[in-house]
Amino acid sequence: MLVAVLGGELAGYAQFGTPTPNRSNRHVRQLNGIDVDPAFRRRGVATALLDAVARKAEYAGAKRLTLRVFSTNTGAIAMYESFGFEPEGVLRGEFEIDGQLVDDQLMALPLPRPRSSHPPADDD
Repeated sequence: MLVAVLGGELAGYAQFGTPTPNRSNRHVRQLNGIDVDPAFRRRGVATALLDAVARKAEYAGAKRLTLRVFSTNTGAIAMYESFGFEPEGVLRGEFEIDGQLVDDQLMALPLPRPRSSHPPADDD
């Protein structure tokens, strides 16, 4: 888990790991959750967290970073796409929220991303 701190306050977090314990899946890291405190939204916190997760995954040798997002969360989907994630599939009606079936969108980011590669600092 990575956390973002601004002005001494917890601004957000990102949780990630391997999607399965299978050896054949070790080249993939999965974003399992990301959240930014409403007081810190629209300040680049989520993008900074995504960048830190991607750098940690790259440094660990991952070739893909995946995530799942509610299809109704259009703001998050737009942010992920602007970061470079691409839609890869949809699990139709995977969730039921307030009596409504909601699709689960699968997205992935190929790694490494083109840019200079250096190990992330411990405090990233």
